[in-house]
Amino acid sequence: MKENNLKKSVLIKAILEIVGESRKGIKYSSISKKLKEKKVPFHTKILKDVLKRLVHEGTVYRDQKRYFIGGKSKNILRGEYSAARGGFGFVVPEDGSRDVFIPPGKSKSAMGGDLVDVIFYERENGREGEIVSIVERKYKRIVGYFELERLRAFLIPLDPKIEDEIEIRSLSGISVLPGMLVEGEIKEKKGEIYIEKISRVFGFPDDEGVDIEVIKAKYSLKEEFPEKVKKFVENIDKKVVRGKRRVDLRKKIVFTIDGEDARDFDDAVSIEKRGNKYILGVHIADVSHYVKRNSHLDKEAFKRGNSVYFPEKVIPMLPHELSSDLCSLKEGVDRYTLSVEMEINKKGDVLKYKVFPSMINSKKRLTYKEAQAIIDGDIKPDKKEIYESLTLMKELAEILIKKRRAKGSLDFDLPEPFLLYKEKKLVGISAAIRLFSHRIIEEFMLIANETVAEFLIQNDVPVLFRIHEEPDPLKLKQLKEILEKLGYKFEPEKGNIPKQLQKIIDKVEGKNEENFVNLLILKSMKLAKYTPINRGHFGLQKENYCHFTSPIRRYPDLIIHRTVKEVLKNKEKKNFYSVSELEEIGAQTSKTERRADEAEKELIKWRIIRFMKKKVGEEFYGRITNFTQAAIIVELEEFFVEGSIPYYELSDDYYTLDKERLNIIGRRTKKELSIGDRIKVLIASVDTFRQKIYFLPVDFIKDSGKSKKNRKKRKRKKKEDMWQ
Repeated sequence: MKENNLKKSVLIKAILEIVGESRKGIKYSSISKKLKEKKVPFHTKILKDVLKRLVHEGTVYRDQKRYFIGGKSKNILRGEYSAARGGFGFVVPEDGSRDVFIPPGKSKSAMGGDLVDVIFYERENGREGEIVSIVERKYKRIVGYFELERLRAFLIPLDPKIEDEIEIRSLSGISVLPGMLVEGEIKEKKGEIYIEKISRVFGFPDDEGVDIEVIKAKYSLKEEFPEKVKKFVENIDKKVVRGKRRVDLRKKIVFTIDGEDARDFDDAVSIEKRGNKYILGVHIADVSHYVKRNSHLDKEAFKRGNSVYFPEKVIPMLPHELSSDLCSLKEGVDRYTLSVEMEINKKGDVLKYKVFPSMINSKKRLTYKEAQAIIDGDIKPDKKEIYESLTLMKELAEILIKKRRAKGSLDFDLPEPFLLYKEKKLVGISAAIRLFSHRIIEEFMLIANETVAEFLIQNDVPVLFRIHEEPDPLKLKQLKEILEKLGYKFEPEKGNIPKQLQKIIDKVEGKNEENFVNLLILKSMKLAKYTPINRGHFGLQKENYCHFTSPIRRYPDLIIHRTVKEVLKNKEKKNFYSVSELEEIGAQTSKTERRADEAEKELIKWRIIRFMKKKVGEEFYGRITNFTQAAIIVELEEFFVEGSIPYYELSDDYYTLDKERLNIIGRRTKKELSIGDRIKVLIASVDTFRQKIYFLPVDFIKDSGKSKKNRKKRKRKKKEDMWQ
């Protein structure tokens, strides 16, 4: 095995030398020839596999026929492709820089969501480029609606990023009706994408349980665990007894605060006051005690990366025997934990801390509502110590919030939809309630994560950090232009960017444009990710930060727990993760985190849009959130869902869109509509295929009296005109 690895490393080194010597790139046949000249032994299949891997890693780039080193050109980057109607598209770079416009015919055979390499050029109005290689297909199997047209079968992808329908070559042995949701494996031949045959029929979209099954299939989410994992879990020692090195905290007032529908409890808290100092304890389920490194269970957890939470179901990272029972910090049950105990002064500074293995027995399972009611004095807990603890927790949380905000930490408070069910049917949508009890737990988890990161850095060991890099300067410049037009001063060139942005977030609170501005700022930020290279956390304004507090549902937290326990070992021989191992874990878990977030949001959106079908013909108030080249985008206040009003429906005047897309102005009437304006709309139609809602204006533009015939004619225009 070692000999094979050595041969492969020699081959990789030789390939990189050969490719690196060529400025214009080099063909496969030339690489093969030069390897023979250098007398480097290789097999054709191994050479192709190595080249494929180097391309996938981004070490080597490939266009149609040639390979070349990416570092030779600054105008090459990697990102996600997003297709649009009309044959063009955009690549959203991984590094958070500006998007690259891909003209028609320059996208190779890329589909929406694919990871691609693009070569680009700077133009006056932005970046324009061409996709040179498809690094990774987002979907190997694709889910969509089955349609028949002139005896030809097609799949209309459920993912709105994939605009083109895909032909299904064979229906042999399949019983399926138009409008049903199906799945098929993607095939590619000479740049043509197709589906050989349908592999699964889910049913009609409104059939019970179909939505979750479709989302699971679309995002490759597996509920069932492999047999090897099940057997491993069966053999776990389920006795919980105090070990020699565990600190016994079972008599301490420790409790959990979670949502009413929480399925696992991986964090508990405790607090006391000594003089002017708070002693805060954050006690996290010791998942690493059960999930042994490189076990079948560990490998499966790594693949999943994190748990995925749906309204009535969770796709767990760990089997329920662990996530909902053995690792869950349930009330009145002894549990293994890893604790961080911090002494904090009145300024919110951590004066000293301890990190240690422990054992707790949670005295109470509180919901956020119960905790808030106790803090507000609306109810009395059965233990007065719980009330005393919550009072101290409120004091400390207020101190920590004040300190964090003074440093410039960004606090977004965007409303999220909460789905209301009655007898398994969606009956309403409301804003999720955010109480101060939520903030208490958030602040305590933040400071615990930061403290553990400091602990690991002080011990000079490789760490899997949670980083959030500074925004791209050009994105900040674009943000500045829009904010200034809205009347908000923002000067990124003067520094203190987070503080400036937080002031704007505070100023915009309660105003018409609040949601738009918050989303605008959020979109200018890069995505947070996991990596062993510490670049700090821009959004939280923390130099050192990792994820420690949720090992039941996040694999990076489990890695941090293992690293902490290795540091705490008395033995000299310690088994830390290498930087290269952490790089691989970081890349995988950053990807699975985004996948889970997309899946959770898509299911919510799907359910809201299908719910809105019942509201067609009704009128509601909404806020203008955006203007596209073809339509006004409006978010309904009551339902947290967006829809569009095509400009051709504004029949009282011809409206022009300003350059920054902040408002439209009537040419004759000079009537103006701006971001944040409150308007009344009628729900005209709901396109469940593309998950779009089509509105008609009600209260700000009167019907010009055109005939029904003309209105019907306008409505017959292609759907793509409506939803551009």
